[in-house]
Amino acid sequence: MSKNKKMISLTLYLFVVFLLFVGLLLTHIHHVMNQTTTVSTEQIESSNQLIFFKDDCRDCQKELPRLIIKNLFNTKTLYINLNNEENKKYINDYHLKEVPTIVEGGRK
Repeated sequence: MSKNKKMISLTLYLFVVFLLFVGLLLTHIHHVMNQTTTVSTEQIESSNQLIFFKDDCRDCQKELPRLIIKNLFNTKTLYINLNNEENKKYINDYHLKEVPTIVEGGRK
């Protein structure tokens, strides 16, 4: 194989890997932003960072993808959708005034 063909093959390979990574990242962002699961006290206690949001909040829709990417490898970050009725208790528990809100340490 000529040097040009090898370079083109390598470039195409890297481009495909990049596209796969971006696709997985976008899928993860979509999953987090659309989650409606109830968060337990145990999950909160085992987290070192809580991010409270509402899936219908304009500011959250703008900021959450950046926060997800920033915390991509922080497995102790917990995203809590306050549109879930069961999660609304955390509004009072954490004295939340606006979303998105980040609470470090996972404790009140």
